[in-house]
Amino acid sequence: MNNPVIYIEQKPYTKSELLISFSEEELFTLGLRGIIKQSNTYYKFTFVGVVSVRSVAFAVIPKIYTRELKESALLTIKTLKRYTKTNRDLFEGIDFFNIEPDNPECSELAIAEFLLEDFQSNGIYTYRDRLYEINGNGDIHWVHTVNDLDPIYSSGQPIYTDTINHTIIEDTFNLTAAIQKWGLNYISEKYSVFLGIDLIDFDFDYEEDLSEIGNPEQLINHLLNLLQTVYTDREIYLVKSLIFLIRSKTGALESDMSLYGTKAYSTIWEDICKQIWKYKHSKDSYFPRPKWDILGNNYESKSILLPDIIINDNENNTYLFDAKYYSLKFKSSLSGEPGYKDILKQFQYQQHIENKIEKAIGNFFLFPANEDEFSELKEDEHAVIINNIILIGNIKYELYPGKKILIILCPFKDWQQMYLENKSLEVTNLKDLIS
Repeated sequence: MNNPVIYIEQKPYTKSELLISFSEEELFTLGLRGIIKQSNTYYKFTFVGVVSVRSVAFAVIPKIYTRELKESALLTIKTLKRYTKTNRDLFEGIDFFNIEPDNPECSELAIAEFLLEDFQSNGIYTYRDRLYEINGNGDIHWVHTVNDLDPIYSSGQPIYTDTINHTIIEDTFNLTAAIQKWGLNYISEKYSVFLGIDLIDFDFDYEEDLSEIGNPEQLINHLLNLLQTVYTDREIYLVKSLIFLIRSKTGALESDMSLYGTKAYSTIWEDICKQIWKYKHSKDSYFPRPKWDILGNNYESKSILLPDIIINDNENNTYLFDAKYYSLKFKSSLSGEPGYKDILKQFQYQQHIENKIEKAIGNFFLFPANEDEFSELKEDEHAVIINNIILIGNIKYELYPGKKILIILCPFKDWQQMYLENKSLEVTNLKDLIS
C-alpha cells in the first residue's frame, strides 16, 4: 500500500516541509488556486479533500484532527461523497465535486473511483465484432443466408446447401483495452490509498508509459471515434473517462490541478449535525422577511434569516442548534471561539423564538472535538456527559438577561461515522437543560 501524503487544514507548515512533496512551481499553483495561503513564514491549507497537482496526489483532513492519519483521510473523503449525494447547492469556487469527464474541472479522484469499480465489475474493455463466413463456425445467420445465397428447390421448397454462419469475436488486446490497462495502473498507484482500496496487483501486462501505446492525440482521436459507436451509459462514461485521463496526464487540460473537496468543511459539519439530530426543514416561519416601505411602495427582502437547526420534540419542547466548525481551546485562555456577531445572532434567535412561542427553548453551540480532547474532557469533574456528548459550559450576555447558549462538544470522528451510517441521537436527552 502506498504511503499517503496527508496534511491538516489550517495547520502551519514551513516551506521546507512542503517542498518535500512539492516543487516551487507546484506550491505557487496551490496558492494561486486558494488551496494554500501563506501567513508570515508558514503555509496553511484552506481546503479539505483530495488534491492532485501534476504527479502528486495528497489529502487535506479537517482542522479538528491533530495527526495526519490515513484513517482520518478515508473517513473524511467518505463524508464528502455522502454530502454530495444529498446536497445539490454547491458553490462555485468553494466546492469542487465535479464528476463529469466532459468537464475540465472534473476530479481525477472521481474518475479513478469509477475506473477501478468498473474494472472490478466488468473487467477489461472487450471489443466485440461479428464474423460472417460461408459454412463457417457458429450459428446460421438466416437473414444473410436467404438474402445473399441462392437455394436449390426441391418440391417447391428451398434447400440451402451453403449457409452463412456468424461468430462473435471478443478482443481484449485492442487499443482501447491497452489505454484502459495503462489508466488502471496509473490511477491505482495514485489514488487507491485515498479510496480505501488495496493496491491492485493486475494480472495483465500493461504499459506504464502512455507514449509506448501511441501518440496522445492519436489515442484521443481513437477514443472519440469509439464514442460514436458505443451506446450503453457504462461504455460512454468509460470512454469519456479514458479521454479525460489522457488529457489530464499529458497536461492538455486548462489546469494542472485536480480537486475533490471544499474550502468550507463547515457546511459538511452543519449537515452532519442536522442528520445527528434528525433535522428536517421547519415549516414554521419563525423569521419572516423584513418589510420595506419606500415612497409609498411596499417591498420584502429576498433573503431570510434562518438558524442552522430548529427542532421540536414530541413534548413540544424547542431546541435551537448552531453547528460551529471551530477548534475551541480553553485550557489556559479562550481561543478559537466564534466571533461576537455569531454569539449576538444566536441570542437574538433565541429571544425571538421564545417571544413567539411564549416559552423557554434550549439554545446550543455544537463544537467538534477530536478523540484525545473528548476522552480527556470525560474525566473532567465539571463536564456533564449526555448520551456521548459533553456539556462544558455556557455563554451569557448581559444584553439578554436570563438567557444562555449551552456549549456542547461532540466526538468529531464518531459523528462523521454516524453521518455515513445515517444514525442519529434523540434530542429529548437534552430537555432537562432547557431553563
